[in-house]
Amino acid sequence: MSVELAPEGWEVHADRGAELEAKGDDHQWAAADEYRAAKDAGGSYRQIGKRAGCDHMHIFRMVKMAAVDPGLRLGVRFSEGYRELKNEKDAHVGANAGDNEWYTPVEYIAAARLVMGGIDLDPASTKEANEVVGAAKIYTEDDNGLAHGWGGRVWMNPPYARPLIDEFCGKLAEEYAAGNVQQAITLTNNATETGWFHALAEVGAAIAFPRHRVKFWHPRKEATPLQGQACFYLGENVQGFRDEFVQFGFTVML
Repeated sequence: MSVELAPEGWEVHADRGAELEAKGDDHQWAAADEYRAAKDAGGSYRQIGKRAGCDHMHIFRMVKMAAVDPGLRLGVRFSEGYRELKNEKDAHVGANAGDNEWYTPVEYIAAARLVMGGIDLDPASTKEANEVVGAAKIYTEDDNGLAHGWGGRVWMNPPYARPLIDEFCGKLAEEYAAGNVQQAITLTNNATETGWFHALAEVGAAIAFPRHRVKFWHPRKEATPLQGQACFYLGENVQGFRDEFVQFGFTVML
């Protein structure tokens, strides 16, 4: 009789990746594969980085290196490929790696409340931001919203830096598809070429594209948006969303 072994947790793969990385250049491809396995097993970039004792952006790059086809690796020196990836210059906001602390203008929050009837959760917030949002529950950076379950009516203005925006948008799509989130409205950049944008579009019911760049606020700094934004709606009150968000720009049903 065969015994089916339980799948290994992401922590096991993160530990192996760190051990292999410490052995030097000849083990970097194997380390990258372990970090990718840790991500596939459910670990976030931040969790894996903390476990392995390194920055989450390093894990993000290692996972991208692991995507190189094994048949092509013989002709690629890992250190050179990683260095090229690290030094990649992309001025487009879709590759944003900057400041995440920007808060939503009150008029967008008011519209979201009218559509959803309230806000149960903001999974990427601060106490200051929630003075405007007024969510019943929030997760701050210290709470790590990615490590918790999401439910009810969600407002989300996610951190725009990658890979965090990928993780937050991916989690919202998963929680909605699983039936845990009943309605959600997001405010993101209109980066239509990114994977996270399409992940939301696959489960969304409508999108609003504001005619002007959103003027985010913060009590101690001035915002200068680099591109336009988009508001996704996930839920069944599509007409309510269109009625309220048409004031900001045009809406599209998905």
